[in-house]
Amino acid sequence: MKTFLTILITALIVAASTWFFLKSDKPSESTAEKQPLYYQSAMHPWIKSDKPGRCTICGMELTPVYPGDKGFDQSGGEDIIALSDSQVRVLNVTTENAAVRELGQTLEVAGTIDDNALAHRIVTPYVDARIDRLYNIFEGAKVTKDEPLMEIYSPNLLQAEREYRRLTGDLKAAAALRLRQMGLSDDQILGVSQKP
Repeated sequence: MKTFLTILITALIVAASTWFFLKSDKPSESTAEKQPLYYQSAMHPWIKSDKPGRCTICGMELTPVYPGDKGFDQSGGEDIIALSDSQVRVLNVTTENAAVRELGQTLEVAGTIDDNALAHRIVTPYVDARIDRLYNIFEGAKVTKDEPLMEIYSPNLLQAEREYRRLTGDLKAAAALRLRQMGLSDDQILGVSQKP
């Protein structure tokens, strides 16, 4: 019985030792496979290190580059961006041959349609007045130069016209100036003097 027990304990010790040896050997092989060649900055590809850390320029974590990966290749110039196989998978990058064809994509956006504020004009009389008549004016109507918009009645303007007709000499010149300040043109002032 003693021999059997000794053989059993010896077998258990050998089995445990073999298992421990094989288990400790496998991780070293897998870590060798997963061991990165170097670490590189994605933003600044010329920054490389043999150990993990941060980029000395931007402070980003350095990305490990494993055997078989291209890393962030900077040899292609500024127009080429190199992506690793894992980045291509994550970004879902697809390629297609260039061809001439119709674009059929529509873009739905929210917005407001408004009129051109630069085309608006505010018309104000130079004198206090009331509107007696409007000529085909509606919101959004286009008008041309010298087209009449409205007829107004202003007691102040009527009084100034009467004074202009009645006065002579220097006083008439002063009354003409007052009519100009009320917005009348020289032709209109001449027309005032010819009224009965």
